[in-house]
Amino acid sequence: MPPPTACQALVDKAWNAQYSSPRDSFAWAREAMAEAERCGDAACKALAHLTIGNFQLRYEGPAQAQQSLKEAEREFTTLKDQRGATLARTGLARVRMMEGDAKSAYDMYRAILEDEAGSLAPLDRFYVLNGIAGSCAALGDAPQSIGYLFEALGQVRTHNARPQTATLLSNLGGELVAVGDYEEALTVLQEAETLVAELKHPRLRVGIVANMVDCLVHLGRAADALPRARQLMADPEAPFISAPEGNVYTTAALTFLENDCDTEAEAALSIAEAEAAKHGGPCLVWALYLRAMVLAKKGERDEAISRLQEARSRFEDRTPLLLVGLVLESLADLTAQAGRHAEAFSLQKDYFQVYERRLGMGTKARYYAVQIRYELNRLRDERDRAREEALRDSLTGLYNRRYLDSVLAALISLFGRTGQPLAVAMLDLDFFKSVNDEFGHLFGDEVLRAVARVLTEGTRAGDVVCRYGGEEFCLLFPNSTAEDAVGRVNELLDATRKATIKMGDISKSGITFSAGVCGFPEDGETAQALVDCADRILYTAKNQGRGRVMR
Repeated sequence: MPPPTACQALVDKAWNAQYSSPRDSFAWAREAMAEAERCGDAACKALAHLTIGNFQLRYEGPAQAQQSLKEAEREFTTLKDQRGATLARTGLARVRMMEGDAKSAYDMYRAILEDEAGSLAPLDRFYVLNGIAGSCAALGDAPQSIGYLFEALGQVRTHNARPQTATLLSNLGGELVAVGDYEEALTVLQEAETLVAELKHPRLRVGIVANMVDCLVHLGRAADALPRARQLMADPEAPFISAPEGNVYTTAALTFLENDCDTEAEAALSIAEAEAAKHGGPCLVWALYLRAMVLAKKGERDEAISRLQEARSRFEDRTPLLLVGLVLESLADLTAQAGRHAEAFSLQKDYFQVYERRLGMGTKARYYAVQIRYELNRLRDERDRAREEALRDSLTGLYNRRYLDSVLAALISLFGRTGQPLAVAMLDLDFFKSVNDEFGHLFGDEVLRAVARVLTEGTRAGDVVCRYGGEEFCLLFPNSTAEDAVGRVNELLDATRKATIKMGDISKSGITFSAGVCGFPEDGETAQALVDCADRILYTAKNQGRGRVMR
């Protein structure tokens, strides 16, 4: 495969930096676009359009993003690039979400998942799963949203995709708060905070902080949330975290109210109300609820009731049950204080119905989470088992040469820094061909298994025993000098000689091997140099009579 062109390298860098450093990603994508147009590279141009469109989704708005994403979809379709076209459609589904059409967005995401037919790699599926989770949340199906988020999280974790993981953890934390699973949300968001500290993604950081503030307040830890709420108010990225579903200023205002910081609450709420006027939706319900709480605190009960009634009239399918419950509970309390007990009783009944629904959603979400975690653990176990099997010799159960290559290189790298010794021994069974010729290959296989057991049982937990190939074995002795290793390999030679190997009516003892031992760093500073050195010494031992260990 030819090396990538400068344009390809640049656009790949831009694409891969979307979640770790979005503004750098955007700049690189624009630079790649100019280079692609100059040199006529249609594939680079399409990926640059896609990267730019994804940035515009988060930083400029749906209208600008739609133009870039439609261009990307057209270009990828012309190139017959199914993966690229699918990712462009994923972005266009997000445009529908931002325009307030969550149902159309959901339908588009579902179609993508059904039609992609394996064309998307796990990290590509992250975009689709994260998107469909958002559409489910907007449609009021928090448990399904959480299910998709857990599925996406399992995929990105297996690839150590830290920026995508931070994004999913933030979204998952927000949804867990919505269904009342605050302790789980706290754990998830703490991990998200740790990950985002490594990234150049200030807007994601703001979103994570806002979700953490929300979680702490609902856990009854409003005082702990206060410093973060003040951080939100001062963050230059905060104004951009605004949508029909809510904004960071409602979160900050609620925190200030809970801490009796009335001046700060009013400042945050004023901004939240301005954002609500632009967006409507749950964002407006939050603003009305919070204004009612301010009025009630001032003793203006009737006006507070009026705001809560307006908030109730604005309920939609996408209004979070958490918010519906807060409005109904507060409205019931205030109408009871006003002496309107029949109305208050009816409101209280409505509140308990919502409370039970929310409990049910929380239970369902936890059930989904357990199911998905079980499936992800099963898949991980299968993958780990397959990986382990790929590194094991099927006959003896010892590690194979592939494993030896990786672990020896890692030990050399580590011990080169720490100055610790390392010994390498190569062993070859003596007269093994004669055993096969006299007793057959099945008995020869049993000899190899028996020797493998002797070597495994006679070495320490930190030592590495590998079948190198045929009747040859390689042993690694971390923290041992070559001189120490010679003594230990001689003990293994004695144990091998004394072992009696039986299969049916056949019984044989006196099996021996010849071995060569060398040490790091004095005999070699690379894995290949050490193995070659030990192998040369091994054949010297063979030539000098076999059944011996040499240094």
